[in-house]
Amino acid sequence: MSDKSGDIFLVAGFFAIAWAWLRARAKGAQQTIIVPSQPASGTPPLVGGFSIAPGVENPFAPAPQQQQAAPFAPSLVSSFFGSTQQPAAPAVDPVEKDYLARTCWGEARGEGKAGQRAVAAVILNRVADRRYPSTVQGVALQRRWVERLQRYIYQFSMWDPLDHNEKLARAVTAADANFRSCLDVAEEALTGRLSDPTGGATMYYSPSAMVPKGSLPGWNFSVLRQSATIGKHVFFVEL
Repeated sequence: MSDKSGDIFLVAGFFAIAWAWLRARAKGAQQTIIVPSQPASGTPPLVGGFSIAPGVENPFAPAPQQQQAAPFAPSLVSSFFGSTQQPAAPAVDPVEKDYLARTCWGEARGEGKAGQRAVAAVILNRVADRRYPSTVQGVALQRRWVERLQRYIYQFSMWDPLDHNEKLARAVTAADANFRSCLDVAEEALTGRLSDPTGGATMYYSPSAMVPKGSLPGWNFSVLRQSATIGKHVFFVEL
């Protein structure tokens, strides 16, 4: 029994020594890692009211990849909407603009922008129609030979050299307020900003200009549909 008591005391002593060693090690580590911060200059950086001893890793420091924020890089969507500009208006051919403005002036100079826009719309509708020339100038000056009259008849009569409007339309300048209005309408039309008020018409006539009064043009009205009446003109879509 005495041998067993000696073994018990030996084991207890071993555990006591081990416990004391572990406590001393833990206390020494604590004193090494964290010490009270000092207000003097040159002290290590503060962390939660304590300073970190030199050479000891800061347990509260962020991960290396989090220490510096990545530079701002806008997403593809925000970059697209932030940098994309509205497409520029198409370039306007000065010759096309001049012919369109002069035709509108010769045909509807006294009808304000509503009448001028209607004439411009008809001209552009013809340009887009394969049955007609593909340019404003070609449409404005289109003519056909009439055998019984032995002369050319112009689609837009104001370009007929025998019409008094022809010389006036060629001579008018921007000093004329109505011509300035027609220039504005031509710019609007050729940059795609004109809303067609005629419903797609390619033909029109003025009842008040017919001779004799009340007569009709020599058209085949069975293939035409009236689409609008604007100012002094009646407009038709070709079926």
